[in-house]
Amino acid sequence: MADAPPLRILLVDDDPDDELLTREVLLAIPDFPFTLKWVTNAAEGLAAILADEHDVYLLDRQLGGDDGLELVQKARQAGSQSPLLLLTGSGSREVDQAAMAAGASDYLPKGELTPGNLERAVRHAIDRARMLSRLQARSAELARSNRELEEFAAVISHDLRSPMQTIAAHAELLEHRYQGRLDAGADLMIERLVAGVMRLERMLTELLSFARVSQPTIYADAAPLDSCLDIAIQDVRQELLDCGGVVHRSGPLPSLPGNATLLTQLFTNLLANAVKFRSERPLRIEVGAERTFGGWVIAISDNGIGIPAGELQQTFMIFQRGHGTIDRPGTGIGLAICKKIVERHGGWIAAASLPAGGARISFLLPTHAPEPLSPTEREPAD
Repeated sequence: MADAPPLRILLVDDDPDDELLTREVLLAIPDFPFTLKWVTNAAEGLAAILADEHDVYLLDRQLGGDDGLELVQKARQAGSQSPLLLLTGSGSREVDQAAMAAGASDYLPKGELTPGNLERAVRHAIDRARMLSRLQARSAELARSNRELEEFAAVISHDLRSPMQTIAAHAELLEHRYQGRLDAGADLMIERLVAGVMRLERMLTELLSFARVSQPTIYADAAPLDSCLDIAIQDVRQELLDCGGVVHRSGPLPSLPGNATLLTQLFTNLLANAVKFRSERPLRIEVGAERTFGGWVIAISDNGIGIPAGELQQTFMIFQRGHGTIDRPGTGIGLAICKKIVERHGGWIAAASLPAGGARISFLLPTHAPEPLSPTEREPAD
């Protein structure tokens, strides 16, 4: 088997003695072929890092009038993913935190610059950079895939609505003209046709809503959750009146960074879900908020039929409906939209069954402004 090519190392250090020491330490590492290039200032170092012609970069913390931390930051801001190993005058928790915050792959105090320590630090910096590069590539691929799925859902939903509306119009016309004029079997078929078409049309509408959730910008302006809930209650007012349901607020809700339109839709979907899955008892919906680390947890509880323990994990999956709920209205998209809205705001959402019957859906909204694009999924700790 051919020998491995030498490791290409760039040293950014303004002290000739440090360059000599680093070279001697590298030479003392057994079975460690390498080439070492040396530059003496931050400008040359940054240019070399961005040229990406080396396998690892050793950066001195003090570069004359320049700071090695700033060099790391500039390289990361310019898009470099290369292994950057910071060589510092001393080691401490503060130095460790500063190096990691700047984007260094690792750091090593010069007082600990031994062959074993330097080899471990170099290997770790290279491995960490490769791992981060793979994670970023996977995240980019996942984001691209999600965008394609959202676009596909939007196109399919939009394109299918036109022929579906034609079918729906003719089904309703058929029902209007011939209901009661044919035999009972024909009446039942017409009734099922109209109901099926209307349900499919609702599914297409909600599928389009699901695809569009990622499009609105999440604004840093404070969205008053009390006002969002007030609008949501008005949206489901008729349904609440029909079933005699009431919504009780345990206290004022906070104002948090977010998109008020999406947050109103979130409340509307959750209230409508409680109405759909009510029990024979008079419906009572409780809404409360609790401050927690990093944000607020909003909880919406009801005294409905609850959620079986075995179905909690699939509660927020698109098109998933629990056993025994097929006769209930709905498409299986509403809670999936809720999950997407909460995650767009940088939070998590979870469902639980209550001991006395009913369900509680809790979601966290952070107190800081969320990123413009959706974060990775966040879940509450067990």
